[in-house]
Amino acid sequence: MAVLALRLSYFANGVSRLHGRTARKMWQGLWPELPEQEIPIGHVTNGVHFTTWIGEKMGQLLDFYLGARWRENQDRVEIWGRVEDIPEGELWQAHEKQRERLIKEVRRRLASRLEGRGLRPRR
Repeated sequence: MAVLALRLSYFANGVSRLHGRTARKMWQGLWPELPEQEIPIGHVTNGVHFTTWIGEKMGQLLDFYLGARWRENQDRVEIWGRVEDIPEGELWQAHEKQRERLIKEVRRRLASRLEGRGLRPRR
């Protein structure tokens, strides 16, 4: 089935650069006339939507130290150089606040599921 999928697909890729290289080496027999680096299996690297990934508290901290326009200029090296100016204690405090929020949300969801099954959450 994998061979069929590779032959019929418009595009094939690994989920990282290393995975792409491994897949090209692994499936080289399907394209014996091509050198390994030309086998039509690419790669993609998973990205992160940074502004939503960092969380509200960290975003507020970055707004304060980097200026509100950092969100529109994430590719500007000079902006990220200012991260060094953020006191470690403030970074840690923002991290801890977000972790506390996560734990509260996990507990709330667990309690809701337990109640849905007729169990008492406190138990």
